Amino acid sequence: MHMKKYAERGELMPAAYVVGCDPVLFLAGSTLVSAQTDEYDVAG
Repeated sequence: MHMKKYAERGELMPAAYVVGCDPVLFLAGSTLVSAQTDEYDVAG
């Protein structure tokens, strides 16, 4: 969703790399939920 907006404007999208996050957040981020659902809500 965000990447598409940047691509339409022809801009590079900023990104961040997290080292040592909670494993539950890693798993929650890879679940198939809607774009409007926050991964933190899924992780609990």
